[in-house]
Amino acid sequence: MSTTRGRSMDSRASAARAVQSFLPDEELRPHAPLNLRWRAGNPLFAHYITLIERVRCLNPTRRLQLAHGLTFKLGWPSHLRSIEQIRAGVKPEPGSRWSPEDKRLLLLFRVEFEIPNKFVAAVFFEGRTADECESQFTRLLQEMNRADKARVKEGKDFLWSEEQMVKVAQTKQQGKGWEDIAEMFSGRDPTQCKYAYYRYLYRRRELPERTVEATPSEASTAKQLPEAVIRIKEQTPPSQPQTTDDLKRWDQEDRDLVFNASQSGMSSKEIWQKHFSSRTFGAVRTRVSFEKKLRGAKSKASKWSDGERNLLLRLVNGGHGFEQIAPKWFPHRTAENCEAYYKYLMKAKGPTLASTEASGGEVDAEGDVDMQSDMDIEADMTAADNDDDEDFSPEDHSEPASPPHTTQRTARRRRSSATNANPYSAAPNADDEAFLESQRSSLIASIDVEELSAGEKTKLKKALDEAGWPKRFTSIADYHAPPPKTGKYWPLEDSRALVAMRETSDLSFRIIADKFYPGRSEKAVRNHYGTLERGGRESDMRRGRATHTRMFRPV
Repeated sequence: MSTTRGRSMDSRASAARAVQSFLPDEELRPHAPLNLRWRAGNPLFAHYITLIERVRCLNPTRRLQLAHGLTFKLGWPSHLRSIEQIRAGVKPEPGSRWSPEDKRLLLLFRVEFEIPNKFVAAVFFEGRTADECESQFTRLLQEMNRADKARVKEGKDFLWSEEQMVKVAQTKQQGKGWEDIAEMFSGRDPTQCKYAYYRYLYRRRELPERTVEATPSEASTAKQLPEAVIRIKEQTPPSQPQTTDDLKRWDQEDRDLVFNASQSGMSSKEIWQKHFSSRTFGAVRTRVSFEKKLRGAKSKASKWSDGERNLLLRLVNGGHGFEQIAPKWFPHRTAENCEAYYKYLMKAKGPTLASTEASGGEVDAEGDVDMQSDMDIEADMTAADNDDDEDFSPEDHSEPASPPHTTQRTARRRRSSATNANPYSAAPNADDEAFLESQRSSLIASIDVEELSAGEKTKLKKALDEAGWPKRFTSIADYHAPPPKTGKYWPLEDSRALVAMRETSDLSFRIIADKFYPGRSEKAVRNHYGTLERGGRESDMRRGRATHTRMFRPV
């Protein structure tokens, strides 16, 4: 066995011994329940174990190594170093400066343990986004490249020659491990090889898991492009900028494409993914805003009339998905536009909006809308297009906008509907359970794929079906009731669902609050989960109310 592999086994053994030093023997048994008394006496270590267990992309051995390195060598991120900070909900603000310690840990997570940005942001830097972690990681690689160039100017030996870095990339492409690659270079360890590999990829602007379009002649050089997937071009599109200098320039053709796409109802993210994947999302979003201001126009699809709003609410309450709603009822909009506007309505005006304004018509199984008066709806939509529009941008839906102007005739019809109609008539199905199930499925489907994959969504729904959904999704009356105020007593159903969501998914507290607990803030959800983690389960067991027998799993 090589010396490098021997050191690796020694590090694994030391990691296991370190864990044994603060875990009793009964805790190390594979199926032993976690000792609550030990948790009460060691709250900081208990929280660390919970965080490490959430990094499911690593196998158990690697998780032990990560726990040992963070706890006894490098230290945890600055906001996780004391139980007081954790209980107070201290976390990094989005866009805030990175401390030197956090930068070093980011390199450790991404290079040494190869943890995806999704887990890095959700577990270790909650409050930051995956894109923010990726941007900071790219800047760190750029700083390392500048340091290499400085060494060349000073006449010092270059750390890695170009030929060596190409050899590292090609060997990695063949599926070799870092330890095997390190043996090919005398005096190099696996970590140095990883840094060299990522720096080489950065210089070529070919980060892993990127798709590169190429002509047949360009595809013949695919072996020279490590970790890149080649897709043959069917048609020759407009040339995309490839250098850093080109990325700063926008020719007239690209500017027209950006403006026309935004006018057709596409969001900045859709424009970036479909037309300008070689640029950054921030650059595309800025260009979209700049072109709209410069040309004095806004996207027609950003205006919603009263009639369109009521129709959207009826369709969503009828169990129709946004992918079905957009092409059939709103052909000038995209599914993302409809979903973003519905989220805005729920956040700005509350779920009761669906029971008062969407009660004027029903949606049958075939998807036909039974309106009180088609002429009224058409009149609403026409009038709103002139003066009664509500400007809404899907990119800014996180901040509630001012309520739209309402005509006297529309206001009278709303008051009459709210007075005479059954407050639960918005439910289109006779079977209440079927209606609630459709709302649950729609809620899970509305979670962004960047937050949860399709398999993770299925797992989350199954866990909630078993543990119980939040109280709002247990009955028609609760579904249409006003959302509870922040700080109000938490029903047992909400607590069970919160524990189930945190155990089975990597959803942040912000997403959980927005999706599952309207009316409660992210801080309220975080604090309540901290209460459950510290002692809520133990008191529930004494009262005979605990339903989750394994709220926290041992490492």
